[in-house]
Amino acid sequence: MSEFDDASDAPWKVIIADDDADVHTVSRLALGRFTFLGRRLELLSAYTGDETRELIEKNPDTAVMILDVVMDERDSGLKIVEYVRNTLRNQLVRIILRTGQPGYAPQMQVVQNYDINDYREKTDLTEQKLISSMVSTLRSYRDICLVEEHRSVLERSLQEKEVLLREVHHRVKNNLQVISSLLSMQSMSTENQESRKMCQVSRDRVRTMALIHEKLYQSDDFSQVDFADYIHTLGDELLALYAPAVPVFFDYSMEQVFLQIDHAVPCGLIVNELIINALKYAFNGRPGGNIHIGLHRRGEYVDLSIGDDGSGLPDGFSLDRAETLGLQLVSILSAQIGAEVAVDSSGGTKFSIVFSDT
Repeated sequence: MSEFDDASDAPWKVIIADDDADVHTVSRLALGRFTFLGRRLELLSAYTGDETRELIEKNPDTAVMILDVVMDERDSGLKIVEYVRNTLRNQLVRIILRTGQPGYAPQMQVVQNYDINDYREKTDLTEQKLISSMVSTLRSYRDICLVEEHRSVLERSLQEKEVLLREVHHRVKNNLQVISSLLSMQSMSTENQESRKMCQVSRDRVRTMALIHEKLYQSDDFSQVDFADYIHTLGDELLALYAPAVPVFFDYSMEQVFLQIDHAVPCGLIVNELIINALKYAFNGRPGGNIHIGLHRRGEYVDLSIGDDGSGLPDGFSLDRAETLGLQLVSILSAQIGAEVAVDSSGGTKFSIVFSDT
């Protein structure tokens, strides 16, 4: 239940800050029987700037301050406004500034330079006008507090959903890692070399998907992945798993590109297949080489390239007619994200994948 429901009988706190005792007396007479939304006023008095600061510090839930400009100092009221708004960061309390010396603090200047809600001359603030001003400021205070209350509820709800989503990515990552471990165990218990290789390849594809969820779990934004960072991590893992007999180095030319998860997962699998393919086949019979990986955003398009300076592809190669499961997956996943794929086998092999990420 909101604190502003009509059933609440807690009084509205109002601070009257003025160095003139008669002002306090008159204000209490005028507002003593006043109620708003069935709630009376709790009138708190201060006579100096220090007393006013102490009072608002102890009562941060004050709804309205009726604040004199000149008290123990000529600009006491103005200093208090700055103190309340800037030091205490209290943006909720409504401030009615009133003065008996309008020439000292001209209304236009004060209204423009200070965060107040009303500015009145004492001679103009009759009982009726004081009550009218109190109604409008309390209504404003109630509305602002309701907005703040709803905002707080939404923030708590959002935080809860973020915690839940983080936990979901964590659980998915853990479950995929369990599957990966099971496939590793299966490969080690299998005598058939072909079956062992199939288990290992399947394990690595599962780990590739698990890495996406791990990056999301570690991120502040659960909807997209820093794909350049992801490729760096994936490349290091694959190089360790498929370390060829000859030295192979990664050559990265990447900018920070964030991908939505529905693009990040298939792209991650594409990168996985092409890097593994290069590590296993590109440098057979060669003294070593380099794997080049590029990632750039060009307007609404993402340009991803994976290439090597190895032995190249066989004559007449076509991705559409690829015989290996890995390259068939590259073709299928590229079509899934609407990517255009170009293959260049001059001086090695280069796959260029361009797709829209809007």
